[in-house]
Amino acid sequence: NGLAGRVADLARSHGLHVELASDLIEFHAVLDKLRALRAEQIWVLAGDGTLHAMAQHLARPDNAGWSPALLLLAGGRANVVPRDCGGYPPWERFRAALQALQEGRPLLEESLVTLRVEQEGSEPQHGFLMVGAVLYDGVRLCREHRARGAGWLHRSWFADPWCLLKMMVQVWVG
Repeated sequence: NGLAGRVADLARSHGLHVELASDLIEFHAVLDKLRALRAEQIWVLAGDGTLHAMAQHLARPDNAGWSPALLLLAGGRANVVPRDCGGYPPWERFRAALQALQEGRPLLEESLVTLRVEQEGSEPQHGFLMVGAVLYDGVRLCREHRARGAGWLHRSWFADPWCLLKMMVQVWVG
């Protein structure tokens, strides 16, 4: 519904620096640019997947010593992390943060614990919520399943449960 554009326009009108990224390569480039600027605060309109990518990026060794304050605004599908951090509803939270900035009031800060998951043979994964990645994979699989056909198993109320049941059986048998 044009939320990203409205947020960007309002941010610019208040003199905030706005960076837009539409893919992972651009997103990493923006974070590298902000690190070079030693940004102390980053306001992010994103969903759980993008925030996972941000946690992964911030955990890299070349980012050691840089830990900006984050305002996480819900801009994705599930938005579990932004909801947990007070970034929902996003428009209202963004406007409240702008008002605090205008009035010279600091935003309430909380520490946010990140997770680090390691598995032999894989790069360590950093994030705020590991189930979010699993949910995203489930949504993606269901969408792909629905796109593969037009029959009852692909288009009915049973399409998503059927797809997830097949995935669970695959996981169960290894």
